Amino acid sequence: MADRPDRLGPRRRSSDVPRLDQPQEFRRRFVPTPSFSQETFGALSEGFARWMGTAQFLFGMTVFVAIWLAWNTFANLVNNLAHTTAQTALGAEDRD
Repeated sequence: MADRPDRLGPRRRSSDVPRLDQPQEFRRRFVPTPSFSQETFGALSEGFARWMGTAQFLFGMTVFVAIWLAWNTFANLVNNLAHTTAQTALGAEDRD
């Protein structure tokens, strides 16, 4: 049996198998990832968090959510109307 070649191809050495308990080595990527210092990132996130509490942001978010809800309600009404009209035209109404 030892003379027979392995039908599954050459065996991989244990050093070829990536280990899950060790970090992968760095690979170059097509899109470079931005790098910020911790101070820069902290300043940006703090500025964004402070801006989210302003009246301008809260008003804008309220308007956005109101438009979103109106749009979804309108789309649902149109969908139900089209579905009901199609059922009526095909004579597939529920008969109690």
